[in-house]
Amino acid sequence: MSGQRVSVSGSDALSAAEVIANGVTKSADIGALAVSGNKKVTVLLWNYHDDNDLKVLDEKMLLQIKGLKTDLVQVKQYMIDQNHSNAYTAWLKMGSPQKLSLEQYKTLEEASQLAVKGLPMWSKVASAYLNMDIDMPRQAVSLIELTW
Repeated sequence: MSGQRVSVSGSDALSAAEVIANGVTKSADIGALAVSGNKKVTVLLWNYHDDNDLKVLDEKMLLQIKGLKTDLVQVKQYMIDQNHSNAYTAWLKMGSPQKLSLEQYKTLEEASQLAVKGLPMWSKVASAYLNMDIDMPRQAVSLIELTW
């Protein structure tokens, strides 16, 4: 992420002090960071909880970006979760081998690459605002890039 950091509101992110003192056990750490610069806005979203085995519904997020000085943006969403950019999940599906064949190694290397979720799309900006509904699974990180 490059550019000037911009303010984010509505985040349920826990403070570093709280995470260090208590972990992330009472509620999920859901937050965002954003930067802006040179016809680009980048937003990093996360949804984390210490208990990996909790089965919960995806968190429904409304990402609203204001102050865009364009009528049209290209949106790319990169995802790291259970199904995207996750060599560990691929390794488990292989049966957790301790010694990898060359083919298995290549499969894990491919699974570890940062994956685009869906296809890049163009979105209209109305009155300098862009609204996006995002489903964030637990234990996920998403990077959203807007360019114009």
